[in-house]
Amino acid sequence: MNDKLRFYRRLAGFTWPRSYVGKLQLIAFVGIHLPILALVGYFGLADGSQSNNWAVLLVGLVATLVGFGLTYSLQRQLLAPVVGVTDALRGYVEQAQLPQLPVNFRDEAGLLMANTQQCITHLDNLLKFKGAILTILSHDLRVPLSTILLATELLDRQLEAETVNWAAVKQRLQTINQAARQQETLIHNTLLMVRSEMNKITISRDDRLIQEMLAEIHAETRLLAEQKAVSYDWKTDLAADVCVQLDGSKTQQILINLINNAIKFTPAGGRIELGATIQADEVTFLVRDSGLGMDAATVAALFEPFSRSNRLGTAKEAGFGLGLWICDLLVKAQAGRITVESTPGQGSCFRVHLPYQPCGERKA
Repeated sequence: MNDKLRFYRRLAGFTWPRSYVGKLQLIAFVGIHLPILALVGYFGLADGSQSNNWAVLLVGLVATLVGFGLTYSLQRQLLAPVVGVTDALRGYVEQAQLPQLPVNFRDEAGLLMANTQQCITHLDNLLKFKGAILTILSHDLRVPLSTILLATELLDRQLEAETVNWAAVKQRLQTINQAARQQETLIHNTLLMVRSEMNKITISRDDRLIQEMLAEIHAETRLLAEQKAVSYDWKTDLAADVCVQLDGSKTQQILINLINNAIKFTPAGGRIELGATIQADEVTFLVRDSGLGMDAATVAALFEPFSRSNRLGTAKEAGFGLGLWICDLLVKAQAGRITVESTPGQGSCFRVHLPYQPCGERKA
């Protein structure tokens, strides 16, 4: 790179013209006028009619000036990509304004614009990601901890009382347990965000019995549903010995996140269903609820990080807007997809579609 910049470094040292465009035009001016200078030298040394010589020189000079003007105009147009990149970088640095550079040209100038657009967009996403992480670390992670500290203080007072209210003690312990789980989930999701930005999410396939996995997920999540008086069950028409290859731990995390989300937005007396089916080359898990439901605009932004951070659950539960984004991230890492059907006031149905591979088979 230093060798390639040798001429530019010398040219950049010129005090006039100051701009890069001006220096380029100066070189073009010199190059275009070399022919007329050569003619002047030739006619000055050659014998012939002076009037003819001057006529030829005049025509050559006029043609050269016209050519220079045309070249100047076209070169300024050709330099538009360079100027556009400069303005884009200055606008982002000074005003944090995202540029809209074209990305469909394939020559050097076009690639310069496309690469600049990609770099600035990626940088902007990284800065937003950094801000989101700092928000979580500085605020969101402290909320569950504050709940735990307050609950333990109240629990200590209740245990020191002459007559211990064991129902209240149990309630405080449940509060501590829920806050600790919330903080654990948030830390885990934050680490997944970091790993996703570093492209370090790995998928490992293992053999899993569908019914057995659904039962495990149900056992792990039913307590939260019971505490909210929400009916929750799992069912599937698949036989008990149906076995598939998938990343069991990540698939369970996906479904647990979806179930917790369903519990959050389902009122007391509502219903949640967990199930699974296999069709053709897909295994499909579903989580259906009779909760609040969503409009089309909410569904469209559902899997963006922090998109639901301000939406409270039916019992005023707060959220961080990471759970569904994590689900989408882990599903895509397994070459799958999530579909959503939802109607405001009538509940939602999330379906996780993953490639179906029977146990014992290995893809080449």
